[in-house]
Amino acid sequence: MRGLAFAVLIGVAAVSGDGPKAVAETSSERIGDYWVWQKVFRHAGRTKTEPEMVEAFAPFFTKAEMDGVPGISEQDHDLRVQQQSVRQRTNFVTRHWFPYDLNSDLVVTREEIDLVARSRAFKSFAQKSPLVMPTQEQLSQIQSEIAAEILKYFKGATDEISIKDANAMGDPNSQPDWAESLKRSFVPLDLDLDGDGMVSRAEFDASVRRAFADIDRDADGEIDDKELTGARERLHTMQMAGRKKAQGQKSKPMSGRQLANCRLPEIAPEQEFLFVSAGTGTVLTNVVLDDQEETARYKHLTIEPGRKKLVLALAGSRALIWRISGATERVAHVIVGSPPRSKRDPDNVKAAGVIGIEPGKVTFAQAPYCVSYVASAEKAQEKQLAATLQQLAGREPGHSSFDAGAGTLALPSMQLDKTQDTENLLNLPDNGGAGALMWARFKGENPMGVVDVDPATVVTNGNADRRDLLPGEAGLAQLLDQGAIEPAAYNVSYLLGNSRVTRGMKPGSAGPAFLSDREIIWFPSHYRVLKKFRMPADLCGLGGPYFVKTPGVPEPDRGTCPQER
Repeated sequence: MRGLAFAVLIGVAAVSGDGPKAVAETSSERIGDYWVWQKVFRHAGRTKTEPEMVEAFAPFFTKAEMDGVPGISEQDHDLRVQQQSVRQRTNFVTRHWFPYDLNSDLVVTREEIDLVARSRAFKSFAQKSPLVMPTQEQLSQIQSEIAAEILKYFKGATDEISIKDANAMGDPNSQPDWAESLKRSFVPLDLDLDGDGMVSRAEFDASVRRAFADIDRDADGEIDDKELTGARERLHTMQMAGRKKAQGQKSKPMSGRQLANCRLPEIAPEQEFLFVSAGTGTVLTNVVLDDQEETARYKHLTIEPGRKKLVLALAGSRALIWRISGATERVAHVIVGSPPRSKRDPDNVKAAGVIGIEPGKVTFAQAPYCVSYVASAEKAQEKQLAATLQQLAGREPGHSSFDAGAGTLALPSMQLDKTQDTENLLNLPDNGGAGALMWARFKGENPMGVVDVDPATVVTNGNADRRDLLPGEAGLAQLLDQGAIEPAAYNVSYLLGNSRVTRGMKPGSAGPAFLSDREIIWFPSHYRVLKKFRMPADLCGLGGPYFVKTPGVPEPDRGTCPQER
């Protein structure tokens, strides 16, 4: 019977996502007993007898007595919380405030932050492009970004930040329930059996003995390997039950507040409901959706012949254009989900598009969590999505496809044909011109090429725009061919043993002498601007490219791209 009590206690604790707090709410057992049991179990492999176990836990108890009064009380807990708060505030001030107090007056000004940011901007540029000096505009742009990153820790403060202000901003007590969450990692106070308000050493030792007795099933005063294995198996069984229950909790739909703005059509009982989730294994297009500097990817779905009407829920991990062909008369409705527009705008979706279905049959999800991308059927997110669609549309999907790669996906059979050629592929140049190196690099990284999409055929919740230049490095290759840019510096890439090395080279320099030309890959890393142009899509962010301004030549039009390169 003594083992049964602990088994029940372990089971209750394991199925809870909140640990000891949840045990207290759902079990008449003491959470402290389970807390001690876990620690005794971890020590049982090297501490075999009961007296040795009690002795091993003595320093642990002594360390928990913080206020100098024998026994562990709420005062000890509060003192540990205060000390942890001091450590976190000290760490915050040391990392995020002291480095900017340049004149040591205990006040950080915006001028001091800008001075440090400019120094870091110049150093950053020098490390990444030692062969090219930044323009003042480039330096100012990077400086602004670094200063904004520094200021985000100070919750919008922009003028003067005193050490008192910094200390308050770094105080973890401003976080809801921080102290109570931390206390749950301390010795639980419900080990106090006599009700005097503190856990005595005798009460703590008694809990250690109870835990030891639960593991020592034959009561011979020593834990052998068989008993330790049995305890491990019991704990594992209960933990698996806990994970299963936790997954069940995750399969519930989003909260009503989150779904308040979601408006999806209801699905009739006689209609077949299908869900398709596509990741990045899709083909590039030459179309940009909305004002994002990101080219839409392309996914082809074909509808198989049949009589039953279909409702499709489609979700992508990035901006996608879904082309639907075949027996499209079977499609009663298409529901399209998209990922968050950005980290700064997590509640709004990126634009998406559909080709081949009339606008009246297409609904775009109003928020990312209405119809969200799911990578695998094994993950709890898939169950949560199903529960959410059940709430919003009245039905769970009958069949699903996850992370479908390049090729044509047939519906409703969910068969992926990777051998079928993608229609309307553009013919990319192979003429050995100025952009030959970049064309080769682009084709190597995008073997499926680029699909030519007519923006007028796209049903979208944004704007479909076909740019003059192809996306990414294909656009750079076009600019090189047009003479709008020229290489200012190169990278070389080659294998050295089992590792690939990439380093910068000056124009006209030779590659490593110990390698043949065929073993070295050359490609431009910096470009000198010779003519005005609109920067190709897909080039925002830290991946480059680096444009070097030429006197008398206007800067490239970067659109809404936040990073200046």
